[in-house]
Amino acid sequence: ALYGYAVCWVFIGAVVAINNGYLVWLNVKCRLEKGLYILAELFVFGLCAVPAFLFLLVNFGVIDEIKTAFFSVPKMVYWRSGEVGCADLAVKLGALWRVVVYGDDFLVTNAIKPFGVFYPISLIFVAIGAGLLVKKAKEDVCAGVFSYNFLILIHLFSGLVYAAMLYPCINRLNFLWFYFLIIIVLGISFFRGWMSWGILTVYAVCFFIFMHTYFTKYNRLAGEWFSPGFKEALDEARRHQAKWGNRIYIEEMPFSYPKVLFYGKTDALEFQKTVVWDTFPNAYLDVVAFSFYRFENKTDYQNVSLENIYIVPKERAYYFWNFDVYRFGRFAVAVPKEGK
Repeated sequence: ALYGYAVCWVFIGAVVAINNGYLVWLNVKCRLEKGLYILAELFVFGLCAVPAFLFLLVNFGVIDEIKTAFFSVPKMVYWRSGEVGCADLAVKLGALWRVVVYGDDFLVTNAIKPFGVFYPISLIFVAIGAGLLVKKAKEDVCAGVFSYNFLILIHLFSGLVYAAMLYPCINRLNFLWFYFLIIIVLGISFFRGWMSWGILTVYAVCFFIFMHTYFTKYNRLAGEWFSPGFKEALDEARRHQAKWGNRIYIEEMPFSYPKVLFYGKTDALEFQKTVVWDTFPNAYLDVVAFSFYRFENKTDYQNVSLENIYIVPKERAYYFWNFDVYRFGRFAVAVPKEGK
């Protein structure tokens, strides 16, 4: 059911199914005589999977929504099945290559160039670790013994195949990074003596450079996303709005309306009654208006109304020459002079 929230959760079900298939195959091939235990485990797994299968059947339109006093299977307002598939495969593979190799998805809140997810030096150990993992998995399979190496290998391969069917970013590939970390550690463990100390030194240097970047350059790069000064700007706008009853127009920024909901302490019922959605239904909802707030992609500065209050980037405050302007961080609040 978590698929309704994010497509990466599908991989969890795939991993459990892979594990079950591997246990069945190992029991048959190696005659482990654990069939009863495996059947019991598969039975429990099947029971747990029933709600998920019903959820899929309802949302693919095979059966109607289920509502009972003790159990229900909802039909989602928007079904995200279109986010996974082979369409635009070349584009998806290119994005996957960029995320895995360069650790970059163009989102400054996810990674800092050029450090990526695990630092660029880790690519060497990914290659070495992957080779060792394949070698160990092959030895275990040939020996007919249970192999965590083989499980990790098929998990990783399955994850990469699934990731190639998404439009990947670092967040969406969270299910892969744990396996990459294992492979990196395996690759580092290949080295001994002074070389291991050398590797430790290189990682320490990378870490200190990263920390320096994080507390200096990154703070400026990420400032737009965290909207410094917006809370104070909203408080000032609300103070004037409460006195004069103006509407508050807010020029779009990353995650505008959730910040207004949070900082403005908007009542949930009021939001539900007054909200106007830009795109509905949609996996990524955006808001045009609610209560006395209005959101605009770009303010029409040539036709601003003296009956409204505006929250805009502070560099555009000069458009409001006939307003009282208050500046807070990256934002400016323009209040009509009549409403002072």
